[in-house]
Amino acid sequence: MLVCGLKLTHDGGLALIEDGRLVTSVEAEKLDNNRRFQPLDRLETVADVLAAEGVAVTDVDRFVVDGWFAPSARTRTPPSWST
Repeated sequence: MLVCGLKLTHDGGLALIEDGRLVTSVEAEKLDNNRRFQPLDRLETVADVLAAEGVAVTDVDRFVVDGWFAPSARTRTPPSWST
């Protein structure tokens, strides 16, 4: 299984994992000599990084995106997600 992990916000980055093995990882600030604390804010960049590894976006089985979870103020419980 090919999984691509994305951190889109502050200190953006990408990691590509195949069958539990790290294939590649990169921080957005390292691409094109970007400034420090660079978000990964262009999805074209994701496609470019994957292509450099010989991987098409359509080859990826799962994309995992970071983010904050805030429970509902009314219920204070997280929603249930189906898998």
